[in-house]
Amino acid sequence: MACNLRTKCLQKKTTKMRQVILFNKVENFSTKMRNKFDKAYTRSMYSLRMGTVEPVFGHLRGMKKIG
Repeated sequence: MACNLRTKCLQKKTTKMRQVILFNKVENFSTKMRNKFDKAYTRSMYSLRMGTVEPVFGHLRGMKKIG
């Protein structure tokens, strides 16, 4: 089926077809994290991070006098 708008959307006239992807549901990172925290397992794993990773970042910030 030929498209009337083909010359407006394609740069080369020899291009055979164009693929278009439609995203029905767009999630941002905040929504993805909120959905992850709905599970008990993820909450427990993230609480372990607070004791192992976060103190390292806090120490680095303190040494560099950032924030």
